[in-house]
Amino acid sequence: MIQITEIEKDIFEYREKGKYRKSAALLSDLLERLEITQIDSFVDMLSRVLKTEKVPKIARGFNNLNRKIKDKNKLYEIELRFIEKHLLIDGERLIDSFFGTLESGFETVKGRIFLTNYRIIASGFQKEKAPPQSGGPRIQTPGKISLVTNLAKGYKDYKDYKNYDRFLNMIRYSLNYGFYSVNQIQYGAYYPLSYTNEIDVSTRSIKFSITYKLDYERVFSSNKIQITRKRLSNEPHEEFQANLAKSYELIEKTLKMAKISDIGTSLGNFFKKNQGKAWTAQAILNRVDELNLTNFVKQEVTEKKILETLDRLYNEGLINRNIHEDQLFYYL
Repeated sequence: MIQITEIEKDIFEYREKGKYRKSAALLSDLLERLEITQIDSFVDMLSRVLKTEKVPKIARGFNNLNRKIKDKNKLYEIELRFIEKHLLIDGERLIDSFFGTLESGFETVKGRIFLTNYRIIASGFQKEKAPPQSGGPRIQTPGKISLVTNLAKGYKDYKDYKNYDRFLNMIRYSLNYGFYSVNQIQYGAYYPLSYTNEIDVSTRSIKFSITYKLDYERVFSSNKIQITRKRLSNEPHEEFQANLAKSYELIEKTLKMAKISDIGTSLGNFFKKNQGKAWTAQAILNRVDELNLTNFVKQEVTEKKILETLDRLYNEGLINRNIHEDQLFYYL
């Protein structure tokens, strides 16, 4: 059995010397020779190696080298466990994953696409596109933008509900900097699902755009994204078509749900300020200014979207609900 701890020492030594390619090569070689019973030990070690703002190059090199690995099932199992164990934040859950290509305004990623309720994680071979020569600001890849270290440092302990609400709110308003986990780990490319528009689903791909926010009110840039699901070599055509349609449907549904997710924290704060009172969705819409939403989000808010968010908060056990005179009333 391979001694992971011994190899980890060499990886860290190369990392401290700035020899990121050698660190990535050791990780990839270790993955190739790894026994299936050592997967959990490997993903824990990988999180320790990548848990610093200095090593996105290691993750990128590791991902690029892994495209050549023969045992794709082992690679996928490691990526799946790593993402579930070390990348997802509280409240985030994995919805779907498949092999395919993600193409954005600044890069193309070929590999595995992971869909969560907060973002898309594209893990694979990353190829940057040439920056635009004119016609607006350059859009930077999340791997090149500084980590949002203040988010994690300021809210390492967010057990109480008030701090947790604020923590998630800060993450949502910092999406333009790249979506990093609480542990500041960069693995692949992260694409947040907030402020999505122009969703177009075809038999070949799903296209949509994401608007990145530089601050609370000013729009920074719009990034068009196209995702294409890949057919596996052992996947019959009819099965592929069914799987493709299911994956695109899940992405479309998640994108639409993400549009209303930005008002969840604001609604939670609204109930705390009005504790002891019960509200219908229409009553809250009539007082939408008290939710302190950005103008961008406020324009998208409807009674239906508020009701959908209220039902989600209720199903998660965060608020209560009663029926009175055929109307649903929600309260804290």
